[in-house]
Amino acid sequence: MRLTATLSCLCACLAVAPSVHADPVRLALSLEYANALSYTIDQRFDLQTSLDLEEGRLAESHHAADIRLSARQIESDGGATLTLSLDRVLIETTAGGETMYFGWNRDEPESNDGQSPGDAARAGALLVKSAITVEVDASGAVIKVSGLDQFIDEALSMGDAGPAFIGLFAPERLAAAIEHMLRPDGSAREALREVGSRWTTTETYPMPTIGEAELQTRWTFDALDGHVAKLIGDAVLAIHQQDDLLQTTPRVRVEDSQHRSTVRWDIDTGRLIERESEQSLTTVWTLGDQAVTQSQSVTLGIKRREKPNDAP
Repeated sequence: MRLTATLSCLCACLAVAPSVHADPVRLALSLEYANALSYTIDQRFDLQTSLDLEEGRLAESHHAADIRLSARQIESDGGATLTLSLDRVLIETTAGGETMYFGWNRDEPESNDGQSPGDAARAGALLVKSAITVEVDASGAVIKVSGLDQFIDEALSMGDAGPAFIGLFAPERLAAAIEHMLRPDGSAREALREVGSRWTTTETYPMPTIGEAELQTRWTFDALDGHVAKLIGDAVLAIHQQDDLLQTTPRVRVEDSQHRSTVRWDIDTGRLIERESEQSLTTVWTLGDQAVTQSQSVTLGIKRREKPNDAP
């Protein structure tokens, strides 16, 4: 879920910014029919739980993909419909006591999924064959990611291992990763920012039966080195619970959270160069006299790659 993608998002010390530069810098995405956005996404996730001093790892996963985003249609207001193509996929997960693996590379078909177990091979084959469409609004927010239903249905048939295997390729998580490529300042496709300036973005995500989570990210335009803008984002997560929670609904509180993202944006080409994020979150879930502590950590890297030979 989109919340799962962001529930790892979190708070660290705010960096001291340099003095404000006199001239605003235009941070903007360049989206054109002729030029695809080509990136490598690499995400590692670890979830642990403890109950009555007994600790156990619920899930750990590594998802990686080389993707291309090509504009299918660009609206006059800046909204767009994009086609997402996969050039490489790697999935390694351990969940529910079961380890799953799938590997695929468009340029090296002889190396594809030779070590994948049957369930992973079937689900992975549906993933790489998916016709994935991404709908984006004028601000760079991803409205919808479609085309993954068959892959998700097959992966969920694995049982407890399914959600971890889906991981990054859940529509909500994929949408969150794509937004990082489309919004240079964390809030819009285009903005004027001064070096040294600070701003805050706020997002809310529903937590069914519990309330909502609010994520505040405090951004700093840290430096401008030639045509490369460096931005740093520190985030804090708060959970707002409903006043009328049912007795059967657990109470949840954030015990510890840390999250820092570093963004490097090319102001000449209007493209993300690289984004690195490190996130950790510890929550305590209480129902009656029983408490469960969950700790999760996520590292996410998004890096621009050289345009493939067959890319538009």
